[in-house]
Amino acid sequence: MERFFLFLKHRVLLWVFVVFCAIIPNKVFSDTVTLEVDASKKRGEVPYLFRAGVFLNSLPVNYPLEKFFKDQRPGQMEFSWDFYPELLQCNSLKEFVDKLHSSNLSQWVKRTNDLGGEVLIKLMPVPKWLWSKNGGFRNSPKDYLGWAAFVEAIVDYFNNQLHIDARYVVWDEPDGFWHGTEQEYLELYKYSVLGVKKANKQAQIGGPATSILEGKINKGAATMPLVYNFIEYCSRTGLPALNMNRLPIDFLAWHVFDAVPISPGRYDLEVGKVKKWLTEFGFNADMEMNNASWNALSNYPSIGPWGRDNEFLSAYIVSSILAMDRAGIQRHIFFNLFEDWIITEKKTEFLGEQGLITRNYVIKPSYNAFKALGVLRGEMLDVKFDDPFLSAVISMDERNMYLLISNFIPPDEMLMRAVSVNLNVKGCSKADLERYGLHRDLLKELLNKRRSIEELQIPERVKDDIGQMVNYVQKARERQKIPVAMEILFENVPFKGNLKYSRYLIDVNHSNCYAIREKVDGAVKRTRNEAWQEGMKYLSKVWSKEEVDEVQSLRENKVALRELLKKLPEEKKKDLLEAQKVDRDFLYRKIDEINEWPEVKLQKTEEDTIQPSSSFRRAVSLKPYAVTLIVLSEP
Repeated sequence: MERFFLFLKHRVLLWVFVVFCAIIPNKVFSDTVTLEVDASKKRGEVPYLFRAGVFLNSLPVNYPLEKFFKDQRPGQMEFSWDFYPELLQCNSLKEFVDKLHSSNLSQWVKRTNDLGGEVLIKLMPVPKWLWSKNGGFRNSPKDYLGWAAFVEAIVDYFNNQLHIDARYVVWDEPDGFWHGTEQEYLELYKYSVLGVKKANKQAQIGGPATSILEGKINKGAATMPLVYNFIEYCSRTGLPALNMNRLPIDFLAWHVFDAVPISPGRYDLEVGKVKKWLTEFGFNADMEMNNASWNALSNYPSIGPWGRDNEFLSAYIVSSILAMDRAGIQRHIFFNLFEDWIITEKKTEFLGEQGLITRNYVIKPSYNAFKALGVLRGEMLDVKFDDPFLSAVISMDERNMYLLISNFIPPDEMLMRAVSVNLNVKGCSKADLERYGLHRDLLKELLNKRRSIEELQIPERVKDDIGQMVNYVQKARERQKIPVAMEILFENVPFKGNLKYSRYLIDVNHSNCYAIREKVDGAVKRTRNEAWQEGMKYLSKVWSKEEVDEVQSLRENKVALRELLKKLPEEKKKDLLEAQKVDRDFLYRKIDEINEWPEVKLQKTEEDTIQPSSSFRRAVSLKPYAVTLIVLSEP
């Protein structure tokens, strides 16, 4: 939740970075959109970016871990001890390393690596024994060499002992969560490099993972963003202990929340700016660009408070990842996977929060969107279409063709944020906008047709630009309410014999637990009560009735069982922990049944056999914020 509150502080800044299409030709708004797929035109392998890259702010094992790795192709996965009390409370380096071996964190890291995912370890926070003052986990360490030794021990364990190519990012959103100065953060990076490269020269390290590209630490004093100052600092700072003339940056990371997923857009502008900064200080402009945290973090009133629980976020995810790919971003981390860390009195799974999986591990439509992306295999093919709201990608392996389409229409709030930047892109500076009197409220009136463009005393080219945006906004509002009809033309299909046609769909009615939220909430409530009773049945076999009644009383009074555990002798603790395991195992079995309901899992809605032909057509309709996956399979 810290990220959410920090975002609220930055939301005024964020809107000025968002852009949308520079040219909106009328022809793209035809009644039927044609998608042309040419299987003879290949464009390289499916990007690693399309895998499920996520941040884990909790580390549950057993069913949650097994479910994720069963369904998803893991990409870049970010881990930290920041949300794991067993490591966070350690009082020495030895205690930390000893507990790291048997931790949930290590279980997740190992499975990620085994299944082809990339491990990204967030070097944050400062451990207790290095605090410079009480509560100093967000401040600079009292001993930078001690920090380097701490980092070295972590890298030695993951990269040397486990032989995992783990990578390391220094801190998370230091423009908000770092309580020291900018110079102290830069020193932290230097000593992090010392620890990483001393343990393993091949291990990669990067940063600074700011909340926005323009984020600053010394907000009153810094004249340039931290990302710029970070690059400049690394270019002029050596590390004699490792014979380095300058500090390495193996990847450049920053966060991008609520970007409109169109091209050219915010992703393109920010990647271009970062490449310019890298070139200015002698670094390779082709360095990995890493969107190290993203989501539709704002609440969009026109969508409703549960957009992150329903199909809206699914379409946003697919369209955003394709926009990142077009902009040259190679890695991403979606914020976040689980919601089990959220404490609330609400009696529902649907909280409008950022996770892909609810607090009781029911999968959301957004989870299914990542599953659909993970189906893509082989080589990318050429797909052509002319519509500003659709995103599509197609790939093919030896026996299958996979077409993924997203129908994401930016809500009004996204569109309104984009106006000033769109004019900037077309040549209107901030000073020009002020001179023309084009403040945000006026632009909003123009887009809503409450003011006439013609009455403005501004250059004709600016009138034309605003006119295009008015047209785009009106068409977006129309498309938010109606399905889009598509005709898909497949050409030069190399498969012989009959083809199996399978279509999967995520929309307001399919692959969408939110669509049956009352049924889901009822099933989860029953399951939790039944799971508790199963645990108590076990406990009643080994404890007296009075002891079991005490546990029941604690639950009724909402007292955490950990408080009782503190008072119990070791044998009793084992009994209570075993009862909790019985409870949890029962819960997991029943939740898995819910996740297999046709309305909840990625749902196949159509199946057909197509006669042999190198070219054929298929008609498809998509509702607003729908995602569809079409698979053609050779028997």
